Parts: sequence; C-alpha cells; structure tokens
Amino acid sequence: MVAGNNPPHPAAAQTGVKGEVHQDRFVGGQDLTRWDTRPGRLLASVAKRISGLFGSHAVLIITLAVGAALAVSLAAVFAQVYESVVEADGVAGLDHPVLDGAKTLRSPGLDILVTTYTDVGGTVGMPVLALAVMAGLAFKRRSVTPVILMLVAGLGSLLMTIAGKELVGRTRPDLADAVPPYEYSASFPVATP
Repeated sequence: MVAGNNPPHPAAAQTGVKGEVHQDRFVGGQDLTRWDTRPGRLLASVAKRISGLFGSHAVLIITLAVGAALAVSLAAVFAQVYESVVEADGVAGLDHPVLDGAKTLRSPGLDILVTTYTDVGGTVGMPVLALAVMAGLAFKRRSVTPVILMLVAGLGSLLMTIAGKELVGRTRPDLADAVPPYEYSASFPVATP
C-alpha cells in the first residue's frame, strides 16, 4: 500500500509513535486509529486508560498480553480436541496409512529435498531467517518494537513446542522408518504401532 493513497487524519499529522510506518494505520482505506461506533469508542477509551497505567509501551504490553491469552486459550481448546481424538483412536487410525503411503514415495532425491525443507524450518534455519527479518524491520522502523515482538513470539513458540511435545508424549516412528538425521524428541502427530 502506498502512503500517498491514504491521506492522514488531520490530528495524525501532529501525533504518532516514533518508528511507526504511516501505512500501518490504514487497512483498505480505513483509518484504524478512528473509532466511529459506540463499542469502538468504548474500547478506545479503555485502551487509553490502560495506556495511562503502562506509559509509552502500553500498546506493546497489551499486544503481548492479548497474544499470550489467545495462545493459552487456543492451547486449552486444542488439548480438549486432541484428547477426544486420541481417546477415540482417531489419530492413530490415520498415522499408519499416511506413514505407509509416505514410505512408498521415498527416493534419495526426495529424501534430500524433504530434509532440506525441514532444516529451513528447524533449529538453525528458522532462527537465522527470523533474525534477518527482525533486523530488517527494526532498521526500517528505527524501533525496538519488532525485536521485542519477534523475540517474545520465538520464545513463546519454543516453549509451546517443548511443552506440547512433553504433554502429548507421542513416540516417533521406528528409526528403520525414519530418514537421517534422526530426531529423538517426542513427536506430534505421527505415532508408532
């Protein structure tokens, strides 16, 4: 979106957060800083009161708190769904046919391709990619906010992965069915017979 396509609200020219990108305020021409409905104005007034308590980083703190609440809530819902499926043996009923089908597609070239793809999202590739994006955003915005948000998101993702694997505790397929390099941590959703 080009900043020139959306003229700023008159009051916005005098105010703003250092590092804010102008077009971040607009979605489809709608100024996200203006609330025209009664519930919107109520929400904005509550946010303004809360920002008085937390100071200049109120939006960041509120965003992190709401994100944490959503993550915990969705994890609780997921746990209930997962428990229901496992008790009915539904996941295990899918695991074995999918694993058997995947083994029929194996070839040395495909194994290398899938392993490379996995490594990009693994413990080395993803942090390198995230750090590059984080540095680019921080430099572009001249703000530490992207750094804080990405570090919290990365740490939260790591903690959810570790906790999820620990809670679910499903074993990986036998090493005879695996492709190197082998993983020894718990797995989800593939289970062994």
